[in-house]
Amino acid sequence: FIAYTAGLFLFIGSTAASWYRATGDILYVRLILLILTVGVLILVRNQEPAWLILVSVIGVLAINIYEYFNQPNHANKT
Repeated sequence: FIAYTAGLFLFIGSTAASWYRATGDILYVRLILLILTVGVLILVRNQEPAWLILVSVIGVLAINIYEYFNQPNHANKT
């Protein structure tokens, strides 16, 4: 459980950090959804492993759907 949750946190958190480094923008919604996903993972840690996978898939899908429909425009940044 700890390795799975830490891996998910590090993977999504590092993509947010690299986005910040490349553009200077903080992806607040990504970080909030990540924290919510990790929180729910902590709540279901004693359930069947399928629940951990389901919660993480829903969290990652929520991040992807939000960012698909709310893409920032960085064409004019220098």
